[in-house]
Amino acid sequence: MTISRILHASDFSKASQPAFRLARQLARTFKAELIVFNAADTVMPMLGEGYVSPTLVREVWEAGRQTAQRGVDKLVKAARADRIRVRGAIGEGPAASAIVAAAKRYRAHMIVVGTHGRSGVRRVLIGSVAERVVRTAPCPVLTVGA
Repeated sequence: MTISRILHASDFSKASQPAFRLARQLARTFKAELIVFNAADTVMPMLGEGYVSPTLVREVWEAGRQTAQRGVDKLVKAARADRIRVRGAIGEGPAASAIVAAAKRYRAHMIVVGTHGRSGVRRVLIGSVAERVVRTAPCPVLTVGA
C-alpha cells in the first residue's frame, strides 16, 4: 500500500492535537503530503421565530470561515516547521461528510482524525464524527484518542 497523501481533519480542539502529531509523524515517515483540513462551522444558530437578516447570516458565515482559516494556517505552519509537504483546506457542511468529500477530492490514501471519546447519552446526542468518517471514507481511517 502506498501512502503519499494523508488528510488530517481537525476541529482545533485539545482532543485533535494527538492526531495532528501522529499525522505529522506519518507524513515524515512515508514522505507523504499532509493535507490539514477543517470543516468550517457555518451553521446559523436558530432564533425561534425571530428574523435573521441575510447580512447577519453572511457575517456569521464569514466569521466561521475566518476562524477555520486561522486554525488551518496555524497547523500548516507547524507542519512546515517540521519540513513536511503540507497544504491547508477548508470545507463546508456537516463535518463527517465534508471530511469524506475532502478525502475523495484530494485522493487521500489515509485519513487521520482525533476522537473526543464520548460515550453513552453524550455520544447519542452529539454523535461521533470519527465513527461516521470510518463508515463512509474511501480510504483507511486512523482514529487517535485524546
